[in-house]
Amino acid sequence: MEDKAVVPLLYEARDVPQKVDRNAIDSWFEKITLGLTDDQKADLKRKFSTERQLNKATQKIRVIAWDVGLHYMAAYQGTGLKGQLVTPDKETSLQYKDFLDEFGMVSSEILISAPSAP
Repeated sequence: MEDKAVVPLLYEARDVPQKVDRNAIDSWFEKITLGLTDDQKADLKRKFSTERQLNKATQKIRVIAWDVGLHYMAAYQGTGLKGQLVTPDKETSLQYKDFLDEFGMVSSEILISAPSAP
């Protein structure tokens, strides 16, 4: 810590309010599943309604990126401190980067760790 290579870590959980329009989702789902059986539809719903899948939704990423940018800008910009956002996969990290760049409130970089050995 003396040489500043290691710095204290402050964890801040953020609650980003989000509204889910169930009617729009259900309507879209019915359109894209025309021709599937009820069992196939149920299987598809189970597969894509997991927390992991929902956390990768573009609308959710956009709202969270906006909140992260605002919060960092207001609380930490100019202090020399940095922030870290962890994502479930590479594709999601690229989406966050795109939105953070588009909003222009903070600068960001992507760091991808090598896969762990089995």
